[in-house]
Amino acid sequence: MLRNLYITDITRCTRDNEAYMAVLRETDGERILPVLMERDAAQQLLLQIQSVVRPSLSLSLPGIMRQIFQSCRIRMCEVRICGVQGGVTFCHLLFEQDHVERVVRNCRASDGLQLACAFGCPVRIDEELLERQHMRQAGESSYSIPVNSVTTEALKGALQQAIKEENYELASQLRDELRRRK
Repeated sequence: MLRNLYITDITRCTRDNEAYMAVLRETDGERILPVLMERDAAQQLLLQIQSVVRPSLSLSLPGIMRQIFQSCRIRMCEVRICGVQGGVTFCHLLFEQDHVERVVRNCRASDGLQLACAFGCPVRIDEELLERQHMRQAGESSYSIPVNSVTTEALKGALQQAIKEENYELASQLRDELRRRK
């Protein structure tokens, strides 16, 4: 069963302002899906969400794609989140041309979210994938995210911190995840 998602926020993940996270919430539920992205994609998406109209926005890739699709009578149907690997969330882009459904597979979800905003199409995810990947509340105001949602660089940093703090159980788990990614 597919679940509908909507973007509730874009937030900074690192102190150096290089990594951001789009926060997606299921339309008819409480689960939250994190989508990590780079600064430029996050800023572009934030402008689209806030409906900021700037001349440069129409020259953005999503704006250009919208113009091309309209002139070729292509209808963007949906963006479907399809997986997470090595800290990158992937999606499929479903569109229709001349009554024929087509799919562009395994795009970065950060790009797919920009296109969903530009085209006003829904973002969907399979129920099972949402259940595996959603953030879980870890404390009063903190959340945990699945380890496969974290970039390799962030895992390496967390491993060094765990070793420094002598948290060997966590260090072991992080080491195992890094080995799986090789």
